[in-house]
Amino acid sequence: MAQNLRNFASNNCKIANNNSSNNATVFYRFIGNFVPAEWKDLIGDNAKALSKTSKQLLSLMVYRLQIYYNKDIDELQESYYFFEKELNLRYRRVRQCLVELRNAGFIKVENRTIIKGNLKLRNVLCVKLLKNFQRFTEKEKKDQQQQQNLNFYELSDFSNKKPSNKDYEQNSELATSAITKDSEVEKNECYPKRKRLADYYPLTPEDAIILQRMSSRSFNIYFINQLLLKLSNKYPNRHFANKTAVLNYMAKALANELLTTDQANSENFRFNYVGRFKEQYLANIESGTDRSMKAQLKRKIAGVFEADMAYQILTSCDFGAAVKNKYYIKLIKNITLSDHIKFKILQEVRAVYSNDIEQLQVIPFDESKQVTNSATEYQKTTVLQQQISDKDYLSELSKELGSNSTWYKVRESLIKSYGQAIDKLWFSPLKVVNEDSVNKKIFIKAKTEFEDDYIRNNCMRGLEYAFKAQGFSFELVKFSNFNKI
Repeated sequence: MAQNLRNFASNNCKIANNNSSNNATVFYRFIGNFVPAEWKDLIGDNAKALSKTSKQLLSLMVYRLQIYYNKDIDELQESYYFFEKELNLRYRRVRQCLVELRNAGFIKVENRTIIKGNLKLRNVLCVKLLKNFQRFTEKEKKDQQQQQNLNFYELSDFSNKKPSNKDYEQNSELATSAITKDSEVEKNECYPKRKRLADYYPLTPEDAIILQRMSSRSFNIYFINQLLLKLSNKYPNRHFANKTAVLNYMAKALANELLTTDQANSENFRFNYVGRFKEQYLANIESGTDRSMKAQLKRKIAGVFEADMAYQILTSCDFGAAVKNKYYIKLIKNITLSDHIKFKILQEVRAVYSNDIEQLQVIPFDESKQVTNSATEYQKTTVLQQQISDKDYLSELSKELGSNSTWYKVRESLIKSYGQAIDKLWFSPLKVVNEDSVNKKIFIKAKTEFEDDYIRNNCMRGLEYAFKAQGFSFELVKFSNFNKI
């Protein structure tokens, strides 16, 4: 009798326990964006009823994993902002609901570092369902009602008397009718299964006529089907409930297609993978580990400009050197840079090199493709003016620090090792706090905590070598101890 009571309670809350909380089956039936009615009395492993907001969050997770992605993935990797936007909640409430669902044994939550495409994303919210969630069809509803009737029958007729053969026969019939096959469940689903975009390939000529009207563009059926395959490869996780949704999606894609109808409808037209190559090229630049000034500038350009423009700039320009207040760029392809693009490049140059850069000098492309005056002039001016610039910089530095001072000689050695730009950016802000001529030790400090941290991690060996060449040792005073000196 106790077992019958447990079964009856389990059926009422729509959870069938199989001797393990993680093996429990939770039925659902989505109608619009409402929480499934079957979850009205949903209770977790901790014997506590879920709050309304937690049920909404759980229904969103189940919908995304089992219907939107069609069970192709077993883990939902989304940001907190996604759940905040979908449910119109605050960050704190989303966290509370996640903790509630985790404690109730419905989900497993963890923050992990994942890789999407070529990007490494840190602290991404990863959610897995621990229960066995299944669609609740009309057939199963009838079977469950029959099982409940069976439980009522057994409870009401339970006595010390031995049941008759007639009772056994009735119970056997009810139990047999409660068993459903997977094929029957699929036939009685209340909504269709979502499919990938490639599952609708190929589209028919009638579909092509509809798309031409919807997009107001006369692409032929061959191009439309090729575009469908391209989009399905680019977005493999997108699923569609029916063909109407696919046609609406394709109509928008055709309306925004950059190719003209003459180009697309050409017999020799084939989709190339230039777009994918561009994305890979830019991703390699952004994820590069080269710490040189030129590499940093390329990373900034790849991140600031749109993909097509960034690819065009990076493959058409040879980035030179900063000479006094100018930065030189030589065009290796015949492109035109607008004033707006030049201004944005100049901003990134100043962010990497120095705010002293006031002008971007663009050397035009040599159409004759010969090594003539423009190329040689570029090479000569960058080398000679760099030498002149270093001399001017050292002369100004000697006036400021004194040509016989130890700190000036150290800076001169650092300029030869690191270059003028690094010296301006990192070593120039350093200040000499105290010079102990007896023990031959110099104390230096940075202006900001960030500069102090950067120099400790990247420049200590160079400083040690430069001071040692002058017969001195040094100490970089910790930023938090400045006031003690």
